Amino acid sequence: MKYYKIYLIQLLIFISTNTNAQTSHLTDTLVRNVVPRLGIGYSRNFISEVGLSFVKSKFYNDKDLGFNTAISVFYVSFETMAPYNKPFIMGYKAGGEFISIGHVTSAFGLEVAYYQKSVQSSIAIFPKLGIPLINGSLSYGLGMYFNPDFRKEIGKHRITLTYDFNRKSDRTLKYLLKKCSPADRD
Repeated sequence: MKYYKIYLIQLLIFISTNTNAQTSHLTDTLVRNVVPRLGIGYSRNFISEVGLSFVKSKFYNDKDLGFNTAISVFYVSFETMAPYNKPFIMGYKAGGEFISIGHVTSAFGLEVAYYQKSVQSSIAIFPKLGIPLINGSLSYGLGMYFNPDFRKEIGKHRITLTYDFNRKSDRTLKYLLKKCSPADRD
């Protein structure tokens, strides 16, 4: 258990330095909105997720450094395992993801889940690293469970693909790309 604490501290330091590094550029556009969130994943079983996300997208255009995007996603969601074995396992999650696209392209985050199965329950913490996609991410998470019985059923390692329906950011990104065309940069 002591190694998990070291990994968690390293992840928090990485999040802090990457987030602070992104704020030094010139800000062109900031978009905030609340959108639906869908996700699928695989651990020992297939995982389905549905929820709600608060998305904050910052688009930067610095002539020397090029086009960059920093996205913060905070979410709450409901998760189930498939095939739906009895007893049924369900989870309630809250978490955050930080996505950087540009010179440092990465996606990382942390989520806390509360799982229930008949009369048992457990809290789990998942630090995640991944690859950003348009309004989503493909990420790998390592689960730390307070009840080890859930680790055997749900799994310690997981791969998830999530998508936030963030159409306002899509329109802003297209506008900024058009605005930053090579003819306008000189």
